[in-house]
Amino acid sequence: MYRKSAQIIIGTDHQAERSVQRVKNAFKAMCHSSTGHSPAQLFLGRQLRTRSDLVRPQETSSKVTANQFMKSSCKYRELEKDQNVYFLSGNPRIRKWLKGKVTKRLGDVHYQILFQGKYYR
Repeated sequence: MYRKSAQIIIGTDHQAERSVQRVKNAFKAMCHSSTGHSPAQLFLGRQLRTRSDLVRPQETSSKVTANQFMKSSCKYRELEKDQNVYFLSGNPRIRKWLKGKVTKRLGDVHYQILFQGKYYR
């Protein structure tokens, strides 16, 4: 008689593997009594993210400074009227980059461009 069921492969027991991983990560994030720091902090120089980090509110000051840095470092290029520019055609049948002339500013990064008698945005 032959068995028609699959063999049990111990290495593919995903639930057991996940529980072992959780225990190991909890141990790495736990503060050690003799050093006063977690093994992850000693090895990596920072704390690991745990489930409790998702529950606790983060410091808003670090979020605010990150947003302020992004706003201050992001500068838009300003184009003048009648300035020659290259722009994407958006049509696969013609050349990809076309040379046109700026006619009007429409927004922070949007301009109206004149190319061969047609206006593009």
